Amino acid sequence: MAELILRDYQHDLADGIRDAWKTHRAVIAWLPTGGGKTELSVHFALAEHAADGTTLFVVERKVLATQAQVRYAEKYGMEVGVIRGEATRYRGLEPALVASIQTLRSRWENPRIQAVLARVSLIVIDEAHIQHSQHRELLSQLPQARVLGLTATPLREGLGLTYGALVKGPSYATLIDQVHLVRPRYFLPQSKRITSGLQSVAVSSTGDYADGDLSRLMRDKALICDLVSTWQAKGEDRQTIVFCVDIAHSTATCDAFRLAGIAAEHIDKSTPDDERRAMFARFRTGETRVLCSIVVLAVGFDEPVASCAVLARPTLSLIMHVQQIGRVLRTHPDKRDCIVLDHACNVIRHGRVEDFDPPDLSALDKRSDKKRRTDSVTDFRPCPQCSAIMSPGQRVCDVCGHELERKNRVHFIDGELAEAGIERQAVDTRAKMKQLYLELRWIAEQRGYKDGWAFVKLKEQYGFAAPWAWKNMSPVEASSETSRLVKSWQIAYSKRRRAA
Repeated sequence: MAELILRDYQHDLADGIRDAWKTHRAVIAWLPTGGGKTELSVHFALAEHAADGTTLFVVERKVLATQAQVRYAEKYGMEVGVIRGEATRYRGLEPALVASIQTLRSRWENPRIQAVLARVSLIVIDEAHIQHSQHRELLSQLPQARVLGLTATPLREGLGLTYGALVKGPSYATLIDQVHLVRPRYFLPQSKRITSGLQSVAVSSTGDYADGDLSRLMRDKALICDLVSTWQAKGEDRQTIVFCVDIAHSTATCDAFRLAGIAAEHIDKSTPDDERRAMFARFRTGETRVLCSIVVLAVGFDEPVASCAVLARPTLSLIMHVQQIGRVLRTHPDKRDCIVLDHACNVIRHGRVEDFDPPDLSALDKRSDKKRRTDSVTDFRPCPQCSAIMSPGQRVCDVCGHELERKNRVHFIDGELAEAGIERQAVDTRAKMKQLYLELRWIAEQRGYKDGWAFVKLKEQYGFAAPWAWKNMSPVEASSETSRLVKSWQIAYSKRRRAA
């Protein structure tokens, strides 16, 4: 049985949560995938037990309930009751309870359930970005309990209506630098073909790509073959998770790996528990090299041996993007880094996971998980030689050493050599647009304008959509020139209204 020892950043985060509880009943904490959110919850559960309280750990999926139960009871020795479907078992005196939100909702009126919940003094909601009406009902049913939400992606619309404060842990980049997470290497094969194909894919009512159209695109035989051949060339025979569109796509991808002589298995939500456990065991030992799934492994799959993620499902959801890459960031004695083979162009669309920084909670009521069309992309691009990701402004590939050719244009005028400077002019214009955007965001914050005002005004001024990376930068105090520009917009608007 292990002794719970928190890292320094977990102690700091716990202190921040306690401070937030002084003024807010419900607090949400952000910590990157693999940063130790469950250990943080155990820390609070032990403290709650020492004060004669009871902790209710609420999950959204049964696999998360099993993982939490194992961590609490088998690893740290806490007696745990379970409220989850047919697996429900509790005495009513346990210091911690692990429950699925669905089972709690279906058994609200059960007198035994009501009796055990009456003892709860702390509610911990795992994957708190996944919100149902049942979560809000649970909080209203137990007004005596403090609330802690835990998530790696606090982006869902309406979180600010449930939680009074957001407490941030260290960033992905910090945890990578401190070797608490491994460093990812990104490759972007077939990026042009995918971005072109996605133009014809419809967007569903959820704001993400329609699965039917997307599945047909990604099941193209050439794309699946390229996926397998790329893994053979760059995957380095690593334990690999492939994120697919739907069951048809996942099984077709799994078959392609098998035809190439690679031990692969398909898993989805209908896979029986015993079969699922056997799959995970084979994956852990290396008997199975590749697991193909849809969203089953994107949330809560905790297997540190996984060191390669194949992104074969294009998504407009930043939440899904961050969660998928997070599955391969955990450290393991046999891992020096991890590899992301992005056949979906999600890195171009959303950026690297180590650059992710969640917005303040005050903005969460106004902006949901950002769904980004393919014409709204970051400045990242693939190396033309090896497909490794290259950052904005990077000219030499870190992986293969390929140097990008400079494309300055030279004109001969009356026998004199003169550089037109088109490339420098483009760079200067982009820098000017970024500065204006950040100053407009500062003005928007000062005046209480709606989120997105700066984005709209920049597009009106330049016809240019601000990249996602700019949205996570800190606003810059507006210069007198920008203030005069905004004032001129207001005057012109007033004149148009009077004329109408």
